[in-house]
Amino acid sequence: MRTSIDMSLIRSISMNVIGEAEGVKVKGISIDKGGVKKGDLFLPIDSTIFDDSLFIEDIRSKGAVASFWKKGIQLPNDIPNDFILFEVEDVEEALKKLAQLYLAEVEPTVVTVTGSFGKTITQSIISHLLNGPFNVHEIKGIQGEYTSFLLSVLHMDPHTDVLLSQVDLGSREEVGFYSELMNPNFSIITNISEQDNLSTYEEAIQSVMELEKGMKASAVLAIDGDNKDLMKKEWKTDVITCGTSDKCLFHVTSVEESGDELQFQIAGIHMPFTIRGMKKADVKYAVYAIALLVHLGLLADDISVALKDFVLDI
Repeated sequence: MRTSIDMSLIRSISMNVIGEAEGVKVKGISIDKGGVKKGDLFLPIDSTIFDDSLFIEDIRSKGAVASFWKKGIQLPNDIPNDFILFEVEDVEEALKKLAQLYLAEVEPTVVTVTGSFGKTITQSIISHLLNGPFNVHEIKGIQGEYTSFLLSVLHMDPHTDVLLSQVDLGSREEVGFYSELMNPNFSIITNISEQDNLSTYEEAIQSVMELEKGMKASAVLAIDGDNKDLMKKEWKTDVITCGTSDKCLFHVTSVEESGDELQFQIAGIHMPFTIRGMKKADVKYAVYAIALLVHLGLLADDISVALKDFVLDI
């Protein structure tokens, strides 16, 4: 999706603006010369592009209205009057700052899903339940690719209610990058595999702690209430526990299988929930989604109806 970016945001991260920006509207962002469209701001992430003296002429002929320009590189002599250059210290860092500013401007509820496994199923269920009541922008499958992730944020509809994204349990630095950028309102830890070797398991626990550091002060963390190590951590955010243990806030009291359907009950909620195409062991992933929707103010009756229509397709 192409999204208009306010020119004031772009100016605010620029050291210098060359050209007349008054009245110019940026309708999209591109990092690939071949993919430039009319109204685009071009981001020369690959610094070798500056070696091409004709690259501005090239992207302008395809409709670009502006480009970032790395400070210290000599400016072209014949910049067209109707083309704008935004001079920045570092193009990649400028992209990150622009994504942060745009995220703050749109101000969606940010929901992240992480864990050793089950992230994709959980995100799929959440996406299904959220779409309809909310305008959702979903990011999936590009973790570790920082540039693609940042561009996806900038392609978010300005009327987005919820930004939904996976966060892989990579290094603490990687998890910290996403957490610092998004400042989640709600994060779900599907599980952390105790079958992993000790060092990997401990690293995963530490990465989860890193994720929490970037969460908003009023944020909520939904965790696997059957994981003793997660349960004994002293979390700074409010915690919702989900699982089969009777100590969990969202406690699964029963699961019955009938054909391709699973019907399960959560303590304190008067009606059962039904979901298709999942194994009994995967019910907890649906419970995380239910916990989120309840937290966002949806009625259990409405969640139950929507969940029946979910089809697992991953």
